[in-house]
Amino acid sequence: MNEIIQAGWPEKKNGFDPALVHYFHVRDELTVEEGVVLRGERIVIPKSLRKETLEELHTAHQGVESTWRRAHESIYWPHMNRDIKEHISRCEMCTTFPTRQPKEPPLNYEVPNRPWEKIGTDLFQFGGKHYLVTVDYFSNFLETDYLSSTRLPTHKEVKKSHRTVRNTRRSSIRQRATVRFT
Repeated sequence: MNEIIQAGWPEKKNGFDPALVHYFHVRDELTVEEGVVLRGERIVIPKSLRKETLEELHTAHQGVESTWRRAHESIYWPHMNRDIKEHISRCEMCTTFPTRQPKEPPLNYEVPNRPWEKIGTDLFQFGGKHYLVTVDYFSNFLETDYLSSTRLPTHKEVKKSHRTVRNTRRSSIRQRATVRFT
């Protein structure tokens, strides 16, 4: 393909190399830089690397539309959207846990007048350890604290480290831990 791009495309695609026919409609957008074929600023992925590229694109299992958006930022090949859709439809994890969960409506809240007047908290687990994340609604400052235990006293100790808090917003996600929020 590099040679055709540099030498110039034929006027008609009849009798043209069948492997390159699908590029004919974008021929004016194709360039070669340091041996890499580009369509605009997007890298053209050769057929031999498409399966690996699809797997890499879909590692986060974010669904068809998110994967399309991610792909369209930096890569191209003919029928890429179709291939992405087919790849995701065969993904065992995506078919077991579909992304069609209803979206929660946005919560409106009054913006506080000073830092730490209103905070949000949530628990999460990473690497087998428990953490508490606290967000200040005034500044959007984020603080993460390691929890040696998920029992109530530990949670209170962490909250004591913050300034006086009047309103605390907790995640609506049910925790499997034994923490009770105050």
